[in-house]
Amino acid sequence: MLRSTWERLHGWKRWITLNGSGHGYGIHHPGTPLPGARGAELGNRCVAAFLDQHLRQLPQPILDRPTEQNPEVLFWHRR
Repeated sequence: MLRSTWERLHGWKRWITLNGSGHGYGIHHPGTPLPGARGAELGNRCVAAFLDQHLRQLPQPILDRPTEQNPEVLFWHRR
């Protein structure tokens, strides 16, 4: 369902999950569970980056590719 919907979405978009979060539209990530505090930190960081990029026109690398500081952030599709 999500994949077919994804293809019909136009404009800027990212499909990002957090490795070890234990959920995410049925995608299972093996390995150590992601601690809740780290998950919240990364979620907040991604939302803030989205707002900075689209409201302030400040480029945000966390939204474009994996970074050394955020190895748990996984990119499934980009456009």
